[in-house]
Amino acid sequence: MFELPMRAFRINGTNGHIEYTLHEVYDTHVIGLEDTEGALDIRADGFSARGTLWASIFDLFDFCSHLKQCYESVSGEVVLRNPDRSFELNLSFKNSGHVSVIGVYKERYDRSNELNFEFETDQADIFNVISELEQLQRMFNQTE
Repeated sequence: MFELPMRAFRINGTNGHIEYTLHEVYDTHVIGLEDTEGALDIRADGFSARGTLWASIFDLFDFCSHLKQCYESVSGEVVLRNPDRSFELNLSFKNSGHVSVIGVYKERYDRSNELNFEFETDQADIFNVISELEQLQRMFNQTE
């Protein structure tokens, strides 16, 4: 296996960022459907949230694949959702090379606290996000 904690991805923007760091990977005995538990850090303008996020490896790698397609065509939309739908991240590509990052995060179901966030980034940063996710994918594939 690889050393944890490990950053899965970070999206930097002009007025915010979002970062997901893996802390644990749980084997579901189905290749590609392993669950991850990690720390999520979101900042947008003067608002922020930090908490735990559960996501599947398959969802992260699927997000990377669709993100790469949008990056290469400089158009489209890609969404990352975790299985319990407590987190959603939507990246929308504009012809100008700008990318709109919009999402919502709710750490606990028994509370009504949630962060709706939005910030802008650009193609150059998306390249870095793809590189991080592809590196994670290569490392993960070596352990199977």
